[in-house]
Amino acid sequence: MDAPALAEASPQARKPAEARMEAKRRSSCVVRRPASPQAHKPPPRQELAARRRAQGPASEIQGRQEGQVDALQAERPRAVGIEAAEEEGRRRMISHVVLFRPKADVSAEERAALIMALTRAVDGIPSIKRANVGRRILLNRAGYETLMAEHYEYSAILDFNSADDLRAYLDHPAHDELGRLLYVTADAVLAYDFEQVPVEELI
Repeated sequence: MDAPALAEASPQARKPAEARMEAKRRSSCVVRRPASPQAHKPPPRQELAARRRAQGPASEIQGRQEGQVDALQAERPRAVGIEAAEEEGRRRMISHVVLFRPKADVSAEERAALIMALTRAVDGIPSIKRANVGRRILLNRAGYETLMAEHYEYSAILDFNSADDLRAYLDHPAHDELGRLLYVTADAVLAYDFEQVPVEELI
């Protein structure tokens, strides 16, 4: 090939090399952004503490395989719930049971005053956990109701979390007024206090 032909061909021959150099030059100009510090930011101490509490003491977890650790962590909330239920069961509720029969000649005003006093006591004495008032029903069953020596038309059952709560109720001024009106309007009154126990403790 003569010189003019080589001169004309050389620009075409140089194009691949120039293209590679241009690509290399452009790649060297690329600015790489540093990684965001948030990507490697350690979790806050509060989160770590919550994880440790959920996982349980390290002494219980060390030396256990992954499946055993998962089972241990799942068992801990259930154990806490059982302990709370047992503690609740040890606090035996006290029921204050009152049976009363109104006088035959009690006036409407006296009945209204008694009802108001009972309402004030139930609403105003915080140690009362639950209160129920009932009227006796008769089913006319032979050998059932006839065995009851006396008839009491009404009952009032007040529940307390403890004997101390019952004492607080008995010492409250609202109870003093209720008791006074009860004995004024009633022909007969019975009052008993019962501690609720498991059925296994009967007799």
